[in-house]
Amino acid sequence: MKSLTSTSFAAIAAGFLAFSAPANATDLLDGLNDPAPQGTAVNWTGFFAGGQFGYGIASQRVTTLSTESFDAVPSQCYNLLEKSGEQVLDRDDDDPDDDGILSIIKSISFISTNNTEEGCNEAVFGPDGGEFGTVVHDEGYTQTTGFDPAVDAHDVTTKTVTDSSDSGLIGGFQLGFDKQMGRVVVGVFGDYNWSDINAKNNDWTVGGRIGFLVDPRMMVYGLAGYTQADYDEADYEGWTIGGGAEYAVTDNIFVGTKYTYTDLGEETTANTPTLNIVSERDEHKILMDLKIKINSF
Repeated sequence: MKSLTSTSFAAIAAGFLAFSAPANATDLLDGLNDPAPQGTAVNWTGFFAGGQFGYGIASQRVTTLSTESFDAVPSQCYNLLEKSGEQVLDRDDDDPDDDGILSIIKSISFISTNNTEEGCNEAVFGPDGGEFGTVVHDEGYTQTTGFDPAVDAHDVTTKTVTDSSDSGLIGGFQLGFDKQMGRVVVGVFGDYNWSDINAKNNDWTVGGRIGFLVDPRMMVYGLAGYTQADYDEADYEGWTIGGGAEYAVTDNIFVGTKYTYTDLGEETTANTPTLNIVSERDEHKILMDLKIKINSF
């Protein structure tokens, strides 16, 4: 279900995080004891509220199983006699359009139900028997004989898989709380978004994040959380991961950008004796956000 666009999103995000994240886990642990970068009075600890706006791509894979039932068919023997060509008829000399030639396809068939191939053979050829097969006669006739064994009643299931993707604008709001410990910031968040993506209505996520102050007013972070999304055909739930960067414009106003990937799993959108439809979805988002710290501790 991965498209070229989705892969590009993931590559950009991975490169961004690799460039901006601390060199290794030791740097992050050391940051718990390091003082905040000098030259800043920003305190990242506190409750925050804000909005976000961006662009998303939603991919879908639909697997359809359709079942058709067939009745039982008894054993059959057949004798099919066919001829095609032109037949000369009496011509009307008084009619200039009558050339006396008629193109025909003539078919004569005989079908009989029998329990065995031997019985079928006798039904077609009589007591003297014969050999099943196809014979072309000198007169231009083709004769085909044979035996079809009985077929039990059965079902035939057909599976089809289709992939598609849609994109559109996304906007919403977010709430959360951050706690600064030296150069490390940990927090929890929740957000709600409306969507312009075809067939999608909204989604919400709750989760946590951990960041590292790489500059007196700049933080890079990773996030993970639980997501639910409302599409026209079903409600989906899954997990979200991502990362971003955030800048303190003032002591209480923060702007940032982030990338998230959401795996929404699969949902059954139709389940009857003859039809089963399962839809899988995932999403990629790039968002800009603006947050205001409500208070400090």
